[in-house]
Amino acid sequence: PKEGKLLVDGHEVNTLNMKAWMGNISYVQQSPYLENGSLAKNIAFLEENIDEEKLQNAINRASLSDFVSTQNPHHILIEENGKNLSGGQRQRVVIARALYHQAKLIILDEATSALDNETEAAITETVDNLKGTGVTIIIIAHRLSTLNGADRVVEVGGLEKESKRFIKTKI
Repeated sequence: PKEGKLLVDGHEVNTLNMKAWMGNISYVQQSPYLENGSLAKNIAFLEENIDEEKLQNAINRASLSDFVSTQNPHHILIEENGKNLSGGQRQRVVIARALYHQAKLIILDEATSALDNETEAAITETVDNLKGTGVTIIIIAHRLSTLNGADRVVEVGGLEKESKRFIKTKI
């Protein structure tokens, strides 16, 4: 900023600590990036030594337990860009990735727009289950149904009614 300060939880974010702060943010887009490899490697993304406790915790918190079931997450193979997964499974894998890396802020940008209503509801339930866990979630969406249960809804309008975006925050 040219004037004033950017504060997060009362602490100033500046050029000295910006990189550390950025490490607390995870961005989940409509078409998330998944690698050809195991579920475990996709969740622990870019980490060589996978912490099994963190992995299982992320799987549980992202509502992937049914998908993993009795299988070992190291043996569940994901094709490039998750071609062999449903849209909801892809989104939950990326949410699990954010949780594994202990993101304090997760931004979901149109993360449910390409999903059917049932899958959108399942992702919304996953997000709702994270309430009160110390993770802040911002959801950017065009569909108001995505924002059910939001603590706050902020409407950001443009010149046209169709250009409005809604932001859902969970604290």
